[in-house]
Amino acid sequence: GAVVQVGRDWGPRLRLEDLRLIAADGRTLGQLPHLGVAFDAAALAQGRVQPVRLILSGAQARLRRLPDGRLDLAFLGNGLPVANLAELLGRIDAILALPALSRLSRIDAEAMTLTLEDQRTNRLWQVGDGRLSLTNRPEALAVELGFGLMSGAAGPARATLTARADRAQGGARLTAEVQDVAAADLAAQSPVLAWLGVLQAPISGRIAARLGADGRLADLTGGLDVGAGALHPTPAAAPVPFDRAGLILAYDAATETFRFSDLRIEGPVLRLRAEGVTRAPGLARGLPGDFVTQARIADLALDPEGLFQAPVRFTDASVDLRLRLDPFSIDLGQLTLRDGDLRAVARSVSWPRSIENGSSRSR
Repeated sequence: GAVVQVGRDWGPRLRLEDLRLIAADGRTLGQLPHLGVAFDAAALAQGRVQPVRLILSGAQARLRRLPDGRLDLAFLGNGLPVANLAELLGRIDAILALPALSRLSRIDAEAMTLTLEDQRTNRLWQVGDGRLSLTNRPEALAVELGFGLMSGAAGPARATLTARADRAQGGARLTAEVQDVAAADLAAQSPVLAWLGVLQAPISGRIAARLGADGRLADLTGGLDVGAGALHPTPAAAPVPFDRAGLILAYDAATETFRFSDLRIEGPVLRLRAEGVTRAPGLARGLPGDFVTQARIADLALDPEGLFQAPVRFTDASVDLRLRLDPFSIDLGQLTLRDGDLRAVARSVSWPRSIENGSSRSR
């Protein structure tokens, strides 16, 4: 059905119910339970039909990341293949620049059914309570997408993604705010976050990224709080439990370098605070190999089960290590522990191989 109304601003509004998009051969391409349209009253008085706002309810959308990294957005039966997020925002911007849509300033969608598919990692997320808000201003185009999902964490998780494309500067900015999202789900979103896949724990926090005009990641910053869980990179490795963890990080794609501060881990086996630098050659090309880290550690406490009568504490420590994800390994170049006049050095230790085999060299 269709209902025509006049708003308080005397602008005409059209409400459509049970809208169906039908192909030429009679196939139903898409269905929309509710569509509301607000029109520009001045343009209508001049004989031009120009919407200024759309309100949708019950829409269905599917976003796929293809094996080559390209994106494919399907909405109301129409596909929109693009190379990356920056190109997707550019395509949307071009559609909104059409004369019939040039006055459209806002689109709101509620109760969306979203299917998020990553063919690179064979992961699929289905969301039934998504909401989307698109704001079209002269200086920028902004899109906000919020949804909840069952992500394998202790309870339901939520995520809010915001993308903003500045027309004058080019490129785009992407912000993600997450609450209790499983570490594995975050790790699947970008090679820059792949190292989170070694954790089994819920993560909350905020990540902000800047994309260049070519759609490539330029830099990323964030703060993450990790709930109770474990370091468990492979089924064969014994999990290392912790009560909580967190860090503040910054990544620069030009140098393929992470800088992290306020790294903290609290658990029955290990407690520490640290800061340092990680270099990841090949990461900017999407080919993470080694994560080579140099870190300064403070307030280190070790309490491996059954090894000590009480936790062993060190006031200062430093470590050089290399992390590999596939196959997983941590190779310790050198670990130096200090507490007053006490100094201990360990070299050539690997996990899970040499530690679980009981072999290491130290002095």
